[in-house]
Amino acid sequence: ATVRVDGHYAPEWRFFQHRLGRNHWVTVARGPSRDIQDVVGEFSASFTRPSPSFSAESWQRELQYESAAFDELSVARLVPNDSVTEYAVIAGCEPALV
Repeated sequence: ATVRVDGHYAPEWRFFQHRLGRNHWVTVARGPSRDIQDVVGEFSASFTRPSPSFSAESWQRELQYESAAFDELSVARLVPNDSVTEYAVIAGCEPALV
C-alpha cells in the first residue's frame, strides 16, 4: 500500500496488513521518525536509531523488510508468574490453565 500526505505521494512509508483471528486485521505502518508528532518527546527519546541516521539506500532497504508476524496471546499469558494464583481465582480457573 502507498500513502499520500497532504496530497503528496509519500514513498518513505510502507504498510503491512496482518490477519488476527477470523474477523480482525491490523495494519503496521513503517515510516520515517521525523514524521512523528510527539509533543512531549518521550516516544522519540526511546528510539535507538532514528530514521535520519540511515542513508537513503539503507532506508529503502528497511522499507522492504517484511513485517514480523503477530503472536496472539490470551490475557492470561500476560499475567506475571507471581500473580498467576490470584488471577486464576479472579478468572475462576485452575492456576495450571493460566
